Amino acid sequence: KNFSFNTLSKQGSNCNGNANNYILDTTITTTVVKGSSYSVSMQSGSFKQGFGVWIDYNQDGDFGDTNEFVYATPAPATTAFTGTVAVPLGAMAGKTRLRVRSSYNDTLMASQFCDSLFYGETEDYLITINAPSTASYCIPKYTNLCSSGDYVKNFSFNTLSKQGSNCNGN
Repeated sequence: KNFSFNTLSKQGSNCNGNANNYILDTTITTTVVKGSSYSVSMQSGSFKQGFGVWIDYNQDGDFGDTNEFVYATPAPATTAFTGTVAVPLGAMAGKTRLRVRSSYNDTLMASQFCDSLFYGETEDYLITINAPSTASYCIPKYTNLCSSGDYVKNFSFNTLSKQGSNCNGN
């Protein structure tokens, strides 16, 4: 019924009604960065469900590789589950699939990314994995906060332009 990962959020959905209760939803997505961690949450409807989440980190078209099973609920329930997913530095950059599966009154294991289940649903999403930024800019500090006249009011460079700014208070 509810699923979110980073900024990807699908709330209040019901069974998708498709063949095999499978859907590839390309209408919502998110972008993550290698080496960073992100929150994941999910909740079933009226019946106890166990959940599993997979990410195809090496973009080889399956979820069977080491570390691609990124989250499993400890037991089936109707209450919300939350966790954290760490994107490994070794993940391939680019678009890949994230899969979330639910199984009625059961827990899911890493090997069950494509198994037949008695009741449940499978949702796939396309996500983007980016490399971490290598920039490490310093942030200068001033002892006194800015006051009238000691700030950048107008600036332009090529097509970049900021005119009429005031002290930002930082």
